[in-house]
Amino acid sequence: MPPQNSALENAISTVVDNFHNAAASNGGRLKKEEFRRLLSQLPNMAEREKSDQGLRESLCRMGVRDGEDISFEHFWRYIEMLATREHRREGTRSCFHRCKTSCLLL
Repeated sequence: MPPQNSALENAISTVVDNFHNAAASNGGRLKKEEFRRLLSQLPNMAEREKSDQGLRESLCRMGVRDGEDISFEHFWRYIEMLATREHRREGTRSCFHRCKTSCLLL
């Protein structure tokens, strides 16, 4: 029996599978509207991309040129951006908790 995947391995597999499922009809690349539909699965993390301007800015940061389809590499840059945002947000929460706790101890 093969070893069971960890939660992190499952999370990565889910990201990869979701991209490939969304891009199945386009040779492994996403059209802008397919990308937008994929982002609908991230209702809390993809807030910025709900507007056309926010989507354009993110596509630019991902390295997607006008009229270019979105490759997995582009998509992974987006996942990296989301993870970095979440890391910073979580770090801020942790700092607030530590600061609040230490203040209470004083």
